Amino acid sequence: MAGELQTVATYRYPIQAQPAKAQLEAQGIECFLADMETVYTNTFLTNAVAG
Repeated sequence: MAGELQTVATYRYPIQAQPAKAQLEAQGIECFLADMETVYTNTFLTNAVAG
């Protein structure tokens, strides 16, 4: 399974996802938040990008 992307959780707003991201990184798990810039730039697109 190495190299495959897995969705662990979804959040409506990036600020809600930051603690989860920090927890994963603290455990040595590489992760990223998809569409974070899109949601920050235009909050009306939150639902469109499955936020």
